[in-house]
Amino acid sequence: MVNDPKDKLNPNRGAMDSDPEEEELGGTMSFLEHLEELRERMIRALVAFAIAAAVCFMFSNELIKILLKPIPQEYQELSIAQQLTNVTIMAEQLEAMRASPQSATEVVQNIIQSASPSLAVSHRGGARVMATHPIESLIAQLKVSLIAGLFLAFPVIFYQAWMFIAPGLYKRERRAVLPLILSAWVCFIGGGIFAYFIVYGFALAFFATTTPEGVVNMWSLKEYLNFTTHFLLAFCIIFQEPVVITLLARIGLVTSDALRKFRPYAIVLMFSLGAIITPPDPISQTMCSIPLCLLYELSIQIVRVIERKQEISG
Repeated sequence: MVNDPKDKLNPNRGAMDSDPEEEELGGTMSFLEHLEELRERMIRALVAFAIAAAVCFMFSNELIKILLKPIPQEYQELSIAQQLTNVTIMAEQLEAMRASPQSATEVVQNIIQSASPSLAVSHRGGARVMATHPIESLIAQLKVSLIAGLFLAFPVIFYQAWMFIAPGLYKRERRAVLPLILSAWVCFIGGGIFAYFIVYGFALAFFATTTPEGVVNMWSLKEYLNFTTHFLLAFCIIFQEPVVITLLARIGLVTSDALRKFRPYAIVLMFSLGAIITPPDPISQTMCSIPLCLLYELSIQIVRVIERKQEISG
């Protein structure tokens, strides 16, 4: 085999002739350099999260009102006829006080006893939230601000995580960064919106209607917000399924055929995951698992589209 003399004059020719799409974004890094890069990315993500949480704290009262809105408000108010009946009873008792030596305390007791049948309002099906600790409202504001800050800073956090991985990938894989970041953020917000407007109100109404007769739903603000944030974040996380599977397909770890074959096991896994990341009740677990299964089917179709594009591009 005769060597090309041009190769001797240009020893880097082989590297120049390589496919630019297969060139790595960065060179090799030592273990300490990886740790330094990880530290820098984590600091940037934390700074973005802190700024977003501080901004959300300025609007914490409005955010809490939004979270309280799905609570079923089915408390029956007194009708006009009932109010007029109470006024008539009070007038009769006051008129009787003039003709009898009863004390004012006795008259008030008589008024309450006479009006009590019309004041017997059914509270079944509704709920109210109350603060049971002096600093519970402040803690609630802080917690809501942190959760909302996570929503707001999620694109930056996802971007920093991806840029930590990106130096070990090829240029053709970097082109998927921006669409993945936007898709992840949209899916994250979409999961919260889906849970808030479609699932959560129904779940709260169901819980409120299961209250026995004679029991009034008075929920603690702390416990209600814990339940709400846990519920919403669970849906935000599970809606990342198409993004994760798309990322795995782009780097060649999964295929559409493998996903279809794994479907029966995936359904069982998703119902198990729904039982883990949602509160311990069958309604929220089922409503969490069904979207997971639908998102899995959507992911299969997305992977098929990616595979067809890769076949066309050669």
